[in-house]
Amino acid sequence: MARKVLISFVGTGRFDEKTKNSIREYSKAKYKFGSKTIETSFVASALTEFLECDTLFLFGTVKSMWEEVYLYYCNKNSFDFDEAYYYDIAEKCGETANSKTELNKVDFRVISKIIGNNSKVIPIPYGLNQEEIEDIFRIFTDTLQENLKDGDQVYLDITHSFRSLPIYAQTTIYFLTDVLGKDLEFKGIYYGMLEATTELGYTPIVDLSYMLEIQKFTKGSYAFETTGNVDLLTRLLKDRNNNVSLKLEEFSKVLSLNFVYDIKSQIAVLRSLSNDEEYQLPEKLIVPVAFKKFLKFFDRAKTLSDYQYLLAEWHFQKSAYALSYLCLIESLISYQLELNGKSEQEVKKEDERNRVKGQLKSDISAIYGPANQYRKTIAHVTEEREEVFSDGKGQVVGPKDAVKNLEKYLKDFKAIRRKTHAH
Repeated sequence: MARKVLISFVGTGRFDEKTKNSIREYSKAKYKFGSKTIETSFVASALTEFLECDTLFLFGTVKSMWEEVYLYYCNKNSFDFDEAYYYDIAEKCGETANSKTELNKVDFRVISKIIGNNSKVIPIPYGLNQEEIEDIFRIFTDTLQENLKDGDQVYLDITHSFRSLPIYAQTTIYFLTDVLGKDLEFKGIYYGMLEATTELGYTPIVDLSYMLEIQKFTKGSYAFETTGNVDLLTRLLKDRNNNVSLKLEEFSKVLSLNFVYDIKSQIAVLRSLSNDEEYQLPEKLIVPVAFKKFLKFFDRAKTLSDYQYLLAEWHFQKSAYALSYLCLIESLISYQLELNGKSEQEVKKEDERNRVKGQLKSDISAIYGPANQYRKTIAHVTEEREEVFSDGKGQVVGPKDAVKNLEKYLKDFKAIRRKTHAH
């Protein structure tokens, strides 16, 4: 069963304007979340109940109000109160603590134990310089990597402490999931809006999870735009718009398998998916834009060779060089057949395509010959590079040259097409 983990932060409390010192306590507030209300001085405790979280990870500087955390959870969880420990924390974390206080000055394991359920109290530096910033990120990463389990649902409370800390937490979660492959579900971000208490008569806990949705769709859109991968968009849309998700999945298969004959019909499908009215917020702001950018690339395509050539260009821009070579070769053949007056159906026939390979115009043949050598080697996954990747002078051509040459072939073919259309 998935465990629910709340990440929260502890600050130093309100400041006394007269003494300019921290009061070292949180005032009680009536926290309201949906239709539920809990009166407490500790928003993390309220959120733990509202969200039914099992485990709490509390981050803060040594100067944070750890004595108040200790007192609160001793009372809440019916632990024996250790007065000596309380005053020891109050002294070491109180007004004498500052940005230079060592993180191990206090044994925070006692507080972790009384919170229970494998909760953790983790001290961090202020983050005043690059070294401390790196230390904070390392502490967050080590703590969450070691203590979060695959399948955990993670919630983030950003109510208290330095405003920079939620950035560390959110960045760390994405680092663990996107880079290290940890299977976590980032469920939500919450803020106890204390500023609205006087006006409303209660303190609303605002659910900022909408921003997570925007980030997810932005990430999915970026993946599509940069690599052509729509897996994330498909997953995100599945529960929100299954019809669009299924169509997008089919488009993805055609694109990734490089079924060039189907790309024309699939672009028509994608055009229908670029309609803003198909979506709700927040995907309405992002998904159609990504599709329209892709469609704009193919705006001027009319013939099969147009689509194949533009697909070769598109794959090249996405660094999918093998697919780009394949599309370029097919486009060269289709273009010659179109010049010969063949219909689109005839252009697709295998016997027509095989026959015209020996009848290519000299300028088209000059591209087809060397480009097809690369295509053969790529398709056959051969190790005989000396035989195929050759510049005609006995020199082996490496991957860098293969990419450079592909760029030249595309430019040369583009010039041929422009010259032909001009006439």
